[in-house]
Amino acid sequence: MRVRNLAALFAIMSTHMAIGCGDEPPPEPPKPHNYTLEVEVTDGQGTMLPNVAVKVDEKIVGHTDAEGKFSAVLNELAGNTVTLGVVAPSGYRFAPDTDSVTEILKTTNVRGQVTGVPVFLSAAAESLQKDYFVWVKADCDNGCKDWPVLLDGKEMARTNALGYAHFSFTDQPRNDVEIEIVAKKPNTPSNPKYGFTLDTGSTVYRIEQAFTDPSKPKPVVRRARPSGGKKKDAKAGNVPDPGAFVDPTPKKETGVIDLFGN
Repeated sequence: MRVRNLAALFAIMSTHMAIGCGDEPPPEPPKPHNYTLEVEVTDGQGTMLPNVAVKVDEKIVGHTDAEGKFSAVLNELAGNTVTLGVVAPSGYRFAPDTDSVTEILKTTNVRGQVTGVPVFLSAAAESLQKDYFVWVKADCDNGCKDWPVLLDGKEMARTNALGYAHFSFTDQPRNDVEIEIVAKKPNTPSNPKYGFTLDTGSTVYRIEQAFTDPSKPKPVVRRARPSGGKKKDAKAGNVPDPGAFVDPTPKKETGVIDLFGN
């Protein structure tokens, strides 16, 4: 009976020794955490820009909403690096090193709970567009009133009774545009067009165009021929007195405003 008990005790001790001498179980792998990614884009003057593409590690993951904001959750390991960036929309640009941010993901302990520290990017876009102004002066024989003036095929203004028209538009420098005056028939030239590239400095463009009506008869200019007879009395006839004084200064019409300052 004693021998049996000793054998049983030895067996129990051997079992515990076998377990204690083995390899320890591997540590649990680190767990990823949730990190909030937040983006806010403005035009540099406080106006929020919608539909701006947002990138995470150079991959587009979404766009800003109507309020110029974007938010997403990234499930990643602490210590890893993430780059949050935006893509400049058409007509805008970002200053260097302001369109992205690179952060090492960190965690914080809030009331005993480990959470990921948010990554935030605030980017201000600079508009590449400028305001341009166009003056148009149409000069024709029979009046140029109510002629459409087009910009790239779209009506922007109509000429007034004096043949003037003007309008403004916003576009990007170095873009090509075309202005057209839709002349009423049979005036020539017929619907002249003026194509040019928007300048980075100039903002005002002036167009003057003369039109003629080929159907309108030209006035006949008659020249007096010298007669071999005696001089007629200026008082009796309609021949001007050669000694009369004529003012060579043309009279200025009233009620006409030169919009071009000429």
